Amino acid sequence: MNCRSCSDALTALLDNELALDEQETVQSHLSGCPKCKKEYDSLRWAFGLTERVEPLQFNPSLWNRIHNEITAERSGPVAYIKTLFLPRWRPIVAAVGAVLIALFLFISFPNNSVDPALEEEFTQFLKEREMISRENRRILFEPRANRDIRGGNPFVRRVSYERANPFQE
Repeated sequence: MNCRSCSDALTALLDNELALDEQETVQSHLSGCPKCKKEYDSLRWAFGLTERVEPLQFNPSLWNRIHNEITAERSGPVAYIKTLFLPRWRPIVAAVGAVLIALFLFISFPNNSVDPALEEEFTQFLKEREMISRENRRILFEPRANRDIRGGNPFVRRVSYERANPFQE
């Protein structure tokens, strides 16, 4: 028996829920394993404390009154409406309401103020993009201008015709 299975069986041993052969197996493991023996002694001590506690006396009329209030509250349409607004739903409803109010305020009162420096920088950016776009259009759609700017096709290697074929006499 390993320590894990012994640890799982200790409470059953204290409650006398194990078969005789299982009890003997657990007892033999406890005799050879100080860690499990310490855990068993700790559980036995806790069980002993619970056995010394006096049982509580209760008032039967109190239990009847609690039962009657619970059953009376669970019947009828009013009780159904109360279950819709249980305390556990209040934080969720509050959060959804706050989001809706914030969204309404955001849509109703947009912020139209723009930083002048940011607006100037964006305008400059748009002008530069327009110039680059014009240049690209000129290169793509005007083939003669393309040769002048790029100097021909960069992927074609220029080789003199004399050296083009080394086997030619």
